[in-house]
Amino acid sequence: MNAGRTPTTSNLQTLGWGAYLAMSWTWCIGMFLPILLMRDFGAVAWWVFAIPNVIGAGAMGWMLSRQGQSEELVAAHRPAMRAFSLVTILFQVTFFFLVVFPLVHAANSRLAYLPLGIALAAGMFTRGWGSLVVTLLTTLGVMVAWFTQVRVPAETPAPIFPVAELAYLAPVCTIGFLLCPYMDLTFHEARQAVTARGARVAFGVGFGVIFLIAIAFTPFYASVFASGEGRAAPYGLATLLIAMHMAAQLIFTISVHATTALKRRADDAITILIVIGLAIVLSGLNVAFPVGDPPNPGPDRMVWYRVFMSAYGLIFPAYVWLCMVPRGGGKSRAPTLRHWVVLGVACSLATPFYWFGFIDGKWVMLAPGLGIILLARLAVPRSGPHGGAAGIEPPSGAPVPVESGPMPSLAASAQEPQ
Repeated sequence: MNAGRTPTTSNLQTLGWGAYLAMSWTWCIGMFLPILLMRDFGAVAWWVFAIPNVIGAGAMGWMLSRQGQSEELVAAHRPAMRAFSLVTILFQVTFFFLVVFPLVHAANSRLAYLPLGIALAAGMFTRGWGSLVVTLLTTLGVMVAWFTQVRVPAETPAPIFPVAELAYLAPVCTIGFLLCPYMDLTFHEARQAVTARGARVAFGVGFGVIFLIAIAFTPFYASVFASGEGRAAPYGLATLLIAMHMAAQLIFTISVHATTALKRRADDAITILIVIGLAIVLSGLNVAFPVGDPPNPGPDRMVWYRVFMSAYGLIFPAYVWLCMVPRGGGKSRAPTLRHWVVLGVACSLATPFYWFGFIDGKWVMLAPGLGIILLARLAVPRSGPHGGAAGIEPPSGAPVPVESGPMPSLAASAQEPQ
């Protein structure tokens, strides 16, 4: 656990960590990927996205049932986990500029600065309950306003690809959503803050209820990114609401990953600089460039998004599968040179197949790409009798916790863990 932290047994704090988990996982993936999938394959694609996502993220509360397991994983794999957070931060910032900013333009109103103000306010609170409450309230307010003020066309365009093609995409989504959570330092922070029973509650409620509601809202605003008569009306209000939602959520995600990955003794400086910098740059762009439409989510305009997604569909799941999960049982240890070589070779061989699948739309090519990653495990060294690689001394030293300060208390002093 975090140094000096006693896992909370407070039901209120446990539910707070559940909300924290849900909001920290609602990235520009949950807010946008279902739109792309439903455009490509139809409404059934939402289930292919949602089911493994909710189950995979929620399962971490059960899989890391022993106190200390999370600390051991962080100790052994912190560099890779920090890389995961840095890529995630870069993804959110890129999405902010290339998707949220055009939405702010499209609102064509002085109120278009409101999303920036919301994002700035959320970021200023940084760690703790303040930013979480701002993000939750913003999302709730957007949902209420959307369903009471916005009209969505009943007809949706026909999908681009046959629904049968989902058979090749579903296994990749499943593997990615089942394994990526173990790379997320914000998940480990939450797991270390609660007891084993509390982890099951926090992860179960966080993903089975709050996160599920958040991603269920995503298909409703797909019409914001449509063209012609397929757009939501009034269009300016619709784009403003979704820009508010995305801005607050993206800044929260950036802030929590910054505090868990970019510094060990977390203070607010880095996050505040990120938020202020984004606000200044986006405000300047809003003056310098004319109002334009939101980005067309077609493949030709979203290659950058799909390239980012390859990290979560290929690289990070492959790391967990080949370097984090011990072959032969025992504790997870830091990867050896052989682990890194197997990971590099496997990802290099699989990348062309993933490119043909995700970028060129030849979904059948995902099957051999995923097969390469799964079979590469046969080349991973087996664990020794004490959990290390056979013939290699396991690294020494106490487990390293996620060193970010606890969220402010909602209750009195925490009780002793059960």
